[in-house]
Amino acid sequence: MTEDWNAEWEFRQIASKAAAEKVRIRQQERMDTLLAMVRGADEQSHRKSVEKRSGDTGRLVFGMPYGERKANRHVKTIEEQEQAVIEEVQIETPILSQIMDEKAKEAGQAVIDNQPSNDLKKNPDRDIKQTSSSESAIPEIDESVTNDENSTNGTTTEEKKPIDNLSMLQDSSQADSADEIQAAEELSKAEKAAAEQRKANAIAAQEKMDELVKQKAELKNKKKEEAKAKADAILKQAEEEERLRIEKEEEAARLQAEQEAEARLQAEQEAEAARLQAEQAAEAEAEASRLQAEQEAEQERLRLEAIQQRIDAVESKMQPITDKATSVTFDAKLDDGLYLVGVGVRKKAIINVYSVAMYSSVSVLEAVSVYTKQQKEEAQIALRDAARSFDASSPITTFVLQMTFKADGKTIAGAIADSVKPRYGGQEANVKLLESLIFEGVKSKGGQATKGTIFRFDCSDKGVSVSVDGDEQGTVECETLGASFVDVFTDDKAVSPKLVDNCVDTWSGSGL
Repeated sequence: MTEDWNAEWEFRQIASKAAAEKVRIRQQERMDTLLAMVRGADEQSHRKSVEKRSGDTGRLVFGMPYGERKANRHVKTIEEQEQAVIEEVQIETPILSQIMDEKAKEAGQAVIDNQPSNDLKKNPDRDIKQTSSSESAIPEIDESVTNDENSTNGTTTEEKKPIDNLSMLQDSSQADSADEIQAAEELSKAEKAAAEQRKANAIAAQEKMDELVKQKAELKNKKKEEAKAKADAILKQAEEEERLRIEKEEEAARLQAEQEAEARLQAEQEAEAARLQAEQAAEAEAEASRLQAEQEAEQERLRLEAIQQRIDAVESKMQPITDKATSVTFDAKLDDGLYLVGVGVRKKAIINVYSVAMYSSVSVLEAVSVYTKQQKEEAQIALRDAARSFDASSPITTFVLQMTFKADGKTIAGAIADSVKPRYGGQEANVKLLESLIFEGVKSKGGQATKGTIFRFDCSDKGVSVSVDGDEQGTVECETLGASFVDVFTDDKAVSPKLVDNCVDTWSGSGL
């Protein structure tokens, strides 16, 4: 790449020098042509002027003619312009500069050799010197010329000189004109020779430049061919590498596609196996669920049948029970499905205050039925536990009280509250609320719990509900209050021991 740049730079330097030389040659030719024309016209004008002035005044005009001075000034201006153009376009190039210097020296030597009398250019005062030599040959001319000039200013005119003196002056003027014409011709020949020499130099320089251009072109073509061959080789190598890369990528893509296909196939197989396994598991689970449901249904059916059998057995033995102490009879079954467990009386000294009946579910009856009549204490404990468990088999236990002795609301409410209070470990306000509900129920009946007034207490895990003569008074919501109310009638210190004895005697050993 560096050699190419150097060759290109050398070529441009040579071309620039050649262009500058062509400009200089054209300027020199134009200058030579102009100078020849000016000098030819000046010589003709000078000859006519000399002849005229010699004929008119009878004397020569000394000094350089005006036309020649004007021509010299014009030539000098052209040379300065030409040198400025050459210096402006000249570029330093070692080879072409050396050639131009040698040609210029040869051309200058030729001009010097061919100009033996080039006094018009190198010595413009030649006419003055020649005129001075003429004056030394004819000493009388100064005085006559001076007298002639003074006579033109208004002084008295003198007589003309003899005719032979005028002839001598005319002959001398003609001789000078012939010398000038000969010198101009010799100068024109020398200039033509110099122009031909410059033209030959330009042709030689052009041939040298053409040779260099040709060598440059050949070198450039060679470089181009080498660069093209190198580029073709690089392109071919790149194409081969690209082909190998594409083949490698295609092979990798093919292998990847095969691996992906195998992975998809394996995934599909695994998915199919998982689906079959899931279907089998679902079918097995469904079958198990179905069998379990059938078993549960069968068990439920059997349980219901057993319950129904138990209910049938209970109901077969169920009948109203009459309290012997008060002669109050209680129904064997309430409307909500609770069964009569037993009856008793609440005595205060010798007074029978009210008769009480206990209603509960079949499970309570069964809990007592497993014991014999001799296992009274165990049966009593089982009765108490079953009645206060409040589970799914025995959610509610109900106590129905029927007054057999007249009492005011405050007395009956306070008596029941005082029985619950020592068995309840919760907030006292709940007991107060229970007492208030009983009192308000009696109050709504006139404030007296007369004989035949019926109180109902539904005990559960939610609390205790109070009703007076079928009118619901409200519920004391407390989780443990219901069990405490059951304990009032079933524990070791029950307020009606007759109730406990009747329950145990009625259902123990009943075979339910």
